[in-house]
Amino acid sequence: MTHPDDTNSQIEKHYTRKEVADLLGISKVTVYHYAKQNKIRKVPDPHRTRREARYYATEVDQLAEQRKELQVEGYSTTELGKKLGISQQKIYQLIKEHNLPVHEVPHGDERIRYVIPEETAQWMKEEIKRTAPTRGIRSEFYDSHLNIALYQLFTSADDRIETRVVRNDIGEWGFYSSSRSWIPYDKAIEQYGYKAVYELHRPLIKLNGYTDFILPKENELSYLFLDYIYLRRGIENIRLREHDNHLALSVKAGALQVTDQLPNVLTDEVIQSFLVGGAGEVINQEEDWIFVSGYHKTSIELPVTIIETLHHLAEVEKLSFNELLEQALERFIQSQQP
Repeated sequence: MTHPDDTNSQIEKHYTRKEVADLLGISKVTVYHYAKQNKIRKVPDPHRTRREARYYATEVDQLAEQRKELQVEGYSTTELGKKLGISQQKIYQLIKEHNLPVHEVPHGDERIRYVIPEETAQWMKEEIKRTAPTRGIRSEFYDSHLNIALYQLFTSADDRIETRVVRNDIGEWGFYSSSRSWIPYDKAIEQYGYKAVYELHRPLIKLNGYTDFILPKENELSYLFLDYIYLRRGIENIRLREHDNHLALSVKAGALQVTDQLPNVLTDEVIQSFLVGGAGEVINQEEDWIFVSGYHKTSIELPVTIIETLHHLAEVEKLSFNELLEQALERFIQSQQP
């Protein structure tokens, strides 16, 4: 960078620290560090005639132009992680494993940051969906930093308003008001005093298998059932995946004692209706619900060539290996029926 002669500094245009911060899109603290790193120079003021530091405008303008040239459209790894419900490490892994097209933008001293174009972000979304297990994974429905879960019930400080925490289109946690305006989670807690109605954690059940439920979103009883499962099973023993019209809920198999905390409207008929489209069953035994898994783990040996072919077909069909094998077996069974 070519520096102006200090002897001409009286006639050269200067910027204040705030003006530099606004022009470069950085904080005033970062402006200070830029000056320490000689990216821009502070105008000398040996007699301290100014209340605020000034910076040479030509240097600031030149740096602003350079930053403008480097600006590209796309998502940061943080933004995309929130949008897709995955970690930044998973994003880096996908980029490396599949050599995905991303923008590498200089960031700080001898560092770069990734900016992910829309096309690459969409590919990642489809790949995550394709390779994800049939049941939801923890990061899809639970935020460990905030200790909140999807559709968990909250109330206002005076207990007059009940609402449920959700994620918006860009993966941010928060609430929708009655007028459908968005309230970020932090604002709802700090300014409006929203509070969780129940705890989310229970000891891990060391049993294999899940009972799978389909909870229609338009059915208010679905959310009452989810509340009860959150309360009695805890996020350690469930999986939840959100779809456009329903929630796919998987609950660890085993006995669940029914208490007086169960809403009266959650009758046996309602619980059985949630099993339609799922897998497994629920048996009512006096004061217990017995959740029975709809799956039984097994292992089979196949020739390597067949396994390779199945993996290729699964990729073409955008299914997991297990889903493809299950569908193939179902078609075979149906073909053998009279």
